[in-house]
Amino acid sequence: ENPLIDVLSKFYNELLSKWTVELNWCNEVFSSPLMMLGSLFGESLNSLSPPLNHCLHSDVHRSQTPILTLINLRNSMKEFLKNFQMTFETGSALDDGDILYSCIESIHLPYCQLLVQYGSME
Repeated sequence: ENPLIDVLSKFYNELLSKWTVELNWCNEVFSSPLMMLGSLFGESLNSLSPPLNHCLHSDVHRSQTPILTLINLRNSMKEFLKNFQMTFETGSALDDGDILYSCIESIHLPYCQLLVQYGSME
């Protein structure tokens, strides 16, 4: 088992939980909560220390099976994204598509950087 996958799963679960709580609260208080919350979400992910892309890169390149490690890490992220997207109400997701895209991009970008190297890992 990979410790980073376990940590990421816990991190993604906590992130989803906090997102849901904050989204519910912001929906009651603000008229456009996704703009504010989405921006905060992206800034938070981009401000992690160490950055997520460094953790992923390190873990994949230290692994004896880098492709399998990358696939497992990416599957963890994809599961989170699926659950994350379900928190958006249908109407607001259509109105705030740019925010949804920006949040998804913040999550997916560190993996894309590794996917570019996939051929050299084979």
